[in-house]
Amino acid sequence: MNSISKIVSIVSYLLLAVSVIFFILFWTDSIDAGMFLIWSYVLFAIAGGATVLFGVFNLIMFPKKAKSTLFGVVGLAVVFGLAYALSSDGSVATSILEKNEVSLSYSHMIGMSIYAMYILGFVAALGIVYTEVSKMFK
Repeated sequence: MNSISKIVSIVSYLLLAVSVIFFILFWTDSIDAGMFLIWSYVLFAIAGGATVLFGVFNLIMFPKKAKSTLFGVVGLAVVFGLAYALSSDGSVATSILEKNEVSLSYSHMIGMSIYAMYILGFVAALGIVYTEVSKMFK
């Protein structure tokens, strides 16, 4: 693992050096904002790819922990499925949606997000209450 951590460290410093160079070139007006934005997309793609790769790597190296991860993913899918079922796209007048250039499906997704936030907040509050009450009886 030491060699992997060394490689990651070297790549991180190289990306930091290139980012500093881009920053200096941007501030001296040698490159435009578009080039700076493209570099940020490249960094975002590298970060996303590394996140997925390290996640898969950890699932392969520690398969017993994959079960708990799978339970979490299934739980979130259930919460979002329930929130989607509870939300409706007809609760807002279409004139308001048209005025703000929002489609019915987008309105449905907004409603789903709000319901998911309510459900997850309620579950979090229940978890906090359960933890505190169980500490009282220990």
